[in-house]
Amino acid sequence: MMQEEVFQLPDWITTETVLDQLTWQGLPMKIVFFSIPKLKEDFLIEIASLIPEGAVIADAPDGDQISWVNNRTSYVLFLEQSISSDSPQFKGVLSSIELRHAKEKMPSNTSNCSMRWLPDDVQLIFSMGDQAGGINQARIEGYSSTLSFGEVRSIVIRRLKKYGWVSLAEYPHRSQLGSSTIFEAFCGNQHARIDLQKQSFQTRISVMSIVQ
Repeated sequence: MMQEEVFQLPDWITTETVLDQLTWQGLPMKIVFFSIPKLKEDFLIEIASLIPEGAVIADAPDGDQISWVNNRTSYVLFLEQSISSDSPQFKGVLSSIELRHAKEKMPSNTSNCSMRWLPDDVQLIFSMGDQAGGINQARIEGYSSTLSFGEVRSIVIRRLKKYGWVSLAEYPHRSQLGSSTIFEAFCGNQHARIDLQKQSFQTRISVMSIVQ
């Protein structure tokens, strides 16, 4: 069973299907399919205060994807515009994965959880995060690589396993802008969300990490 979620969809959305008996590599997972009988902007305004700072937002011609971590639960929210021009209705999918079993004791040592799973040629674009120590330290970093999207994806998959990370899920997405994918992984008490986006002559990499 999933623990009580901090994030709740607005009451006025129309829930179509709920899958709440899922697991991913032993971790509880829930997926909610819904429709939004209002403008997308109204929906985003209402949920903005419920999504923590540091959420990763990816825009695409056929939808918007928002991902974040809160209270040891990882969320991915995808909004897709209705193909009907007569209605502003949008479709949405909210997936959530608990990063820990309630009764499972996970190792807290992170000394063996190397973050060296990025391609060797990456260039740091930006970095921001908490400076203080303690739990729930969050950090967001952006990189670029001259390697192709497929090459970067293969390197990340191979090196995550090499350095002791457990892959939770992958959310691939294809649009007119090109391929993109998001990886979920954890090691010890570290959780990472890795967003790869194909761009002209390079691959952009966004990494959101948190120590819990």
